[in-house]
Amino acid sequence: MIQDRQEIIHLLKHGRSDEIRAMVEQQKRKNYSNEFVPFMAQMLQEYKISRKNVAVRSGLSQDYVYKLLRGDKHTDERDYILAMCFAIGMNLAQTQHALSSYGMPILSEGDIRSCIIILAIRDGIGIDELNTMLEKAGFPLLKTSPDMPSAVITDTSLTAESEKTRKERHFEEIDSFTDGHHNGGNAPFDYDYQGWIKVRDEDGRIYQVEAVFTSDYTSFIVFTEEQRREAVRLMELHQKAEAAFYEAHKEILDATGGNISLFENQDLYMEYLGVGADIPEAEKLELYDSLEEAASSDFFPLFLEIDKRTDKKVQEIMKKVDDTREYGMRVGASWGGGGQPKMYIEMFNDRQPELREYYQIVEYRDGTSRFTATHESCYMQIEMGQELYEIYFGKKREPEYYIDTDKNEFTGSWVRYRFIFNNMKMIMHEYMMKHGGGFDLTPNQVMEERIELLIEQGVQSHMLGNDDESLRFYREAMHTLEAIGAPEKGHLTGYICTCFKIASTLASQNDPEAKNWWEKIYQLKEKALGIKDDDAYTAISCVVEAIMGFYRDNRWNENDDDRAKEYLKEALDLIEHHHACENDYSVQFEVHGGLAYLIEDEDLDASLREYRKALTIARNHHLDQEKRCAQAVAVICNNYAWVLWNKCGSEEAVLYYGRAMDLLESYLFTSIIPRPIALKELKHMGTALNGIYLDTNRQRESERLKERLGENGVTLD
Repeated sequence: MIQDRQEIIHLLKHGRSDEIRAMVEQQKRKNYSNEFVPFMAQMLQEYKISRKNVAVRSGLSQDYVYKLLRGDKHTDERDYILAMCFAIGMNLAQTQHALSSYGMPILSEGDIRSCIIILAIRDGIGIDELNTMLEKAGFPLLKTSPDMPSAVITDTSLTAESEKTRKERHFEEIDSFTDGHHNGGNAPFDYDYQGWIKVRDEDGRIYQVEAVFTSDYTSFIVFTEEQRREAVRLMELHQKAEAAFYEAHKEILDATGGNISLFENQDLYMEYLGVGADIPEAEKLELYDSLEEAASSDFFPLFLEIDKRTDKKVQEIMKKVDDTREYGMRVGASWGGGGQPKMYIEMFNDRQPELREYYQIVEYRDGTSRFTATHESCYMQIEMGQELYEIYFGKKREPEYYIDTDKNEFTGSWVRYRFIFNNMKMIMHEYMMKHGGGFDLTPNQVMEERIELLIEQGVQSHMLGNDDESLRFYREAMHTLEAIGAPEKGHLTGYICTCFKIASTLASQNDPEAKNWWEKIYQLKEKALGIKDDDAYTAISCVVEAIMGFYRDNRWNENDDDRAKEYLKEALDLIEHHHACENDYSVQFEVHGGLAYLIEDEDLDASLREYRKALTIARNHHLDQEKRCAQAVAVICNNYAWVLWNKCGSEEAVLYYGRAMDLLESYLFTSIIPRPIALKELKHMGTALNGIYLDTNRQRESERLKERLGENGVTLD
């Protein structure tokens, strides 16, 4: 049963190359330079990053980065170029172009270390995480300084010159094939598609370029002629092994209607899953999971062509599917307006085809139903919804006649529909009882689905900036949860998460009611800690958020630092021992930074450790680039510097005052940190830093600092 329009889009659109083609065309329009220096200048502009930040993020020295980007310096270390690409955040195609334009070997899947780097780029991870991956695999870390070991590139086949040659290859099409087949799913558009083009290159070598599109995966494959023949042979072996299994267990299969998954005998089911396991997988010349991954392949234009032909096949098949005549009837289920589940059936009048009538019944969970009769099929419109239907089939023309009633009162000229209506209802209910599961929803299942929909609507409203509407959806979801007995009768994680969404939305509006919702979550702390499944992380993370709500309230509204400190320690315990907020680095940063400040007087060593943890998190996850964290990062740097100088007498404080001021200066003309606040903080930190310079007889540094601040209109007292 298809319950989600996004799932329908995925099923219909898998393998559609419109977006990829648009991406390729956009890249052409950008007209990237083939020279390294101007190309990198284009990247800096496109990603809106300064050379200084490239140096900070890459780990290379600022002077060296400037010289490389200006072309004043040349390097033989490919890792230096890669480090800058990572720092900028370039995608794989751009990274390969940077290497190629510099005359470096591009990343090749023939080199395992390069494969790891490719994966890191595709996953969008940073240099620190990449180095962790390389270290675990036993490879040299990404080199960012002369004292680090260089990596040996074992596959240098794809140099800039060979890349140039590779792009000049030509193929002649010999044969092709494109088709789709129904994959046995409930929906009428549950089709899988396959296409291939056989080509000959300029040297006479033959390749088969294939693409497979299913609801679960997409594959883009290249076989040599020899590999293709071997693949056919291995596929035939698989088919023979499966046929032998079916023959050996024919009686059981007949009893289950051929559905292997209905085996009650688990040993037999496992035997089926192991059929052909000893047959090796066919070797492939190239294999990709998406068109984007295949963009660097020689065969990329052929993949695009197959995808284009597959799009036509999708339209061709879907036009035939948009009719129930050859099926007699179709039954389905999805969501109606207001989040109501609905079941529906369409039946074609095959007894009197000259009437060309289609009958539809839509039945809602609340017991109401709607009967319609039209001169053409409406099933796919009901299944997909009008908006989505028009995307794939075009605007539907108005029917020649349309009978529509939600009262189902068939009198007068409509009386002949009474029998049709009752018969269709009986068929639909029998179908639902037979198939069960997705169609035979229990009242609680319906409520659970409704809760999910309300939460989703709340999230969408929040993203559109309508927090009042968002709150309305969240509150309705909470009422529904309470109606099914949450949290006493289950749904603990859902209840806690809904409380969190309400509390955080209210908190963003400075509504004191938020405190009541934080309290609801906090009271469920022990129950959340008792959750044993994968939901534990989510529930406990919400508890941490609630504790942080109390911390902020006590810190800023109640001026109760002692109580605030206790909340932070409690949050830290959940983070360290229960893995809460593992990916919410801003919360981790706030906990360590806030605790460091509050325990300065009672435990200096512990305070210094917490400051270092907070700043490490900020650096590793670039929190200084986030609007909600940037000012806090500057403040923590300032606080740490104050402790270093005033309590430890360490001139290392100069470094952290400097970092805080660099950050504030970088955001003076942006909306990340309001300019008046940034200027006020600059003056405060500048005064502290200047005091250190004067106390240590560094008059020249003091004058430079005053000059630097004066350029931004800040005058020290």
